Amino acid sequence: MKSILTIVDLIITILPLLLTLRQKENEKDEYNRGLNYKGKEDFWCIKREYSRGHQKAPTKLPAELINKILMYSSKEGNLILDPFLGSGQIAEVSKILNRHYIGFEIMEECYSIAFMRLDKTSVK
Repeated sequence: MKSILTIVDLIITILPLLLTLRQKENEKDEYNRGLNYKGKEDFWCIKREYSRGHQKAPTKLPAELINKILMYSSKEGNLILDPFLGSGQIAEVSKILNRHYIGFEIMEECYSIAFMRLDKTSVK
């Protein structure tokens, strides 16, 4: 139970900081659109990832999707929180994009997969 309280305390501490960082970027253009939105698509066509012989989690998202979300919603050096780490896909893309990351995983097998995956990943 102590580790759960620690995670909750961490999230409560980090969340206001992240929201404050995003609020500073809420400037609008002449059409009342956020300036962060400029040049971004309204519709994404992303293919499913297939992998043979690799360990993967059943809920693994395509790296291209995570990449787009992180590129549009964060900057280099920002902290990315993944409360359900799984196979570490979000942490891996975060590392590649020079973002810091924190992830939580209670299943030891998934944690091991994520740890090995992040150990092999290099930064741009």
